[in-house]
Amino acid sequence: MLAANPFIIARLPAAEAFADRVQEVRRIAAAFREPGGKLLVYGDRRLGKSAALHVAAAKARSASLPVAVVDLSTVSGPVEAANQILTAVHRAVGRSWTDLFKAVAKALSVQISATADPAAGGLPTVAVTVASTRPAEERYLLVTDVLTAVEAELRRRGKRLGLALDEFQRIHEWGGEDAEWALKGATERHEAISYVLAGSSRSLIEDMVADKSRALWKLFDLLQMGPIDPVELAIWIRKRARRAGVAMSDDSAQAIVRVAGPRTRDVVQLARHVWARGRPSRRATLNDVAEAMDTLVREQDAIQRRAWATIDATAQDILRLLAADPNVAITSAETLARYDLGAKSSVHRGMVNLVKAELLTVAESGRYMYDDPFFRRWVQLYTLADLGLPTPAMDLGR
Repeated sequence: MLAANPFIIARLPAAEAFADRVQEVRRIAAAFREPGGKLLVYGDRRLGKSAALHVAAAKARSASLPVAVVDLSTVSGPVEAANQILTAVHRAVGRSWTDLFKAVAKALSVQISATADPAAGGLPTVAVTVASTRPAEERYLLVTDVLTAVEAELRRRGKRLGLALDEFQRIHEWGGEDAEWALKGATERHEAISYVLAGSSRSLIEDMVADKSRALWKLFDLLQMGPIDPVELAIWIRKRARRAGVAMSDDSAQAIVRVAGPRTRDVVQLARHVWARGRPSRRATLNDVAEAMDTLVREQDAIQRRAWATIDATAQDILRLLAADPNVAITSAETLARYDLGAKSSVHRGMVNLVKAELLTVAESGRYMYDDPFFRRWVQLYTLADLGLPTPAMDLGR
């Protein structure tokens, strides 16, 4: 029987399938274990922050510390956030805490109901109804009120809890800087809860922690998560592929990282398809890397065309030029004139808007680059001819 694909993207990987991040996982696990610990983990999307949280949480739990990990990325507002926090906390501390809900409800003057969830081994899901005494404009305070009520109950019982709030910066959407100050006011007093906050809105988070006038300045220890070293990531890919029955050369593994990097998830996604191509012969080559990349791009064609249709002509030309040459000086007089891009200020504004739309990102060097390598390749394959530009060869490092 052939092994299953060792490169996992549809769910959070187990520790043995997790790429590198040894130091980061160790640091996060230590923050969970430290009484009153406060760590903020941030970086660009698809770098493995969420997976690192779960692997570190598993390590902390192995030392008998309850840990709850709450994903705020999909919640619609503070009521759902409170729901997720209470559900995760109850699952972390166990069945004996059924009366936790009564204590929280009494402390917050909210209505809470719990129903058994078979998927969670009978532990409950939680429904939270905010009391009518809470004005809508202050509803963001429900999140910190819940945290404070849980802290009080933990202290009463002489217990501790590790709590991770993934994509925590969502609180800013619900209450702006007032919500940040509420978070500061709650967490700086909490000793029974050890906090790990994680987020991927890098510029917003950097503003939160670097500006002396903002609430989170010097409140949390900081752990910036950048790309995994490409050499280490290529080694990891080769090892994972070999253990699952597919031999992969150094050149092939390095090409996967070069073509799909620097975001970990993108690299793993391409590695997954390269491994699948090499599975029948038990060997993956550079040609498999190129063919897997273009197959992925073709499979995503409908999604990419939809994204392309949402942007104006100037933005499309910016993306074409960056796809043709990532080092092009787009705002130079020569480029503006050659491609009839219009005023320099309009082009710069278009680049800023593309960053806001998460189609481009800004490297530490200040250079604009594609956020998604698969979208970049789609632009190369399907749109460069519109400007009379050739399709670049894929950089496989041959």
